[in-house]
Amino acid sequence: FEISPEGVGLEPVSLGALGGGEPGENAETILEVLDGKPGGPRTVTLMNAAAAIYVGGGASTLADGVARAKESVDDGRARDAYHRLKAATNR
Repeated sequence: FEISPEGVGLEPVSLGALGGGEPGENAETILEVLDGKPGGPRTVTLMNAAAAIYVGGGASTLADGVARAKESVDDGRARDAYHRLKAATNR
């Protein structure tokens, strides 16, 4: 089946808004996404997270997966998980 951002309640973004950069820039982008900054990286992150949540059985639809992913980012759980992972890998 075909998936579109609009089909799961997200705004579409241009391909140009998705480009990566140097490692430091990419790390900054990750933190911006985890802080809830709108834009292409957040949209793609939410779509990917929604797919993982859906495939893992945590949501009955992709749209529900998006809602769960948004909630995790917006309430700070995703950022907390990132910091726990970072701390564990730096030990």
